[in-house]
Amino acid sequence: MSRHWPQEKLSRLAEIYPDQTAAACAEQLGKTVPEIYRQARALGLQKSAAFYAGPASGRRDNSPSLWVEPMRKRLIEIYPDNTAAFCAAELGVSIGQIYSAVARMGLKKSEAFKASAKSGRLDGIRGAETRFGRGQVARKKGMKGLALGSRTTQYPPGHKPFNWVPIGSERLVDGYLQRKMTDTGYPPKDWKFVHRLMWEEANGPIPAGHMLVFRDGNRAHIALDNLELITRAEHMRRHTLHNYPPELAECVLLRSQITRHINRREGK
Repeated sequence: MSRHWPQEKLSRLAEIYPDQTAAACAEQLGKTVPEIYRQARALGLQKSAAFYAGPASGRRDNSPSLWVEPMRKRLIEIYPDNTAAFCAAELGVSIGQIYSAVARMGLKKSEAFKASAKSGRLDGIRGAETRFGRGQVARKKGMKGLALGSRTTQYPPGHKPFNWVPIGSERLVDGYLQRKMTDTGYPPKDWKFVHRLMWEEANGPIPAGHMLVFRDGNRAHIALDNLELITRAEHMRRHTLHNYPPELAECVLLRSQITRHINRREGK
């Protein structure tokens, strides 16, 4: 990076960067602001405490010492008829500090300023050449839904995807049997676990914080006497690592660590 920077410019940057803005450094050295930031980072340059304490840093400072009485009087005098940028340059503070000060002081713009071009407000004349005129017709009027050769690739009304199946169809997901109960097009709502349907038909809704497990561990064995309703806390206790022999528990931990490292390397 520094090959584009002569030594005299590097020395000058090291001299002025701590106490001046990047924009000021860029102007003096004939560089862009991003180039100043990159080179300062490469050289390890830092802003001085005096810079951070001054208005040039742009940091918000609401302390009374910033707005001494002469500055307050000058702000009251110039703010109503000038832009915030002009006031900031006049008083040597940031635009944000101007806005904070006028909000606290309750200053407002004058009607003359609002009516002037400096305010940027529309007056019926400014910007008229770039606005729609009264009665002007939009260039694309009447073109809504215009077919430009895409009809042949569009799905017709009522089209069903290739994997659509009717209500009552069943499928296996991770060994669990599911049945399609509705046809909203949203799978989590349409498909229900068959063993849950069976339980709820016989016993009512499953309480919050509870779950069904297969007594014999066989997910394909769907029968009421093979289903057990337990709390999620009980399920965790049954499968906790502390129930395993020390050798097996250590293998489970090692496998989890390996999986985490693989996922981290693959960006998952």
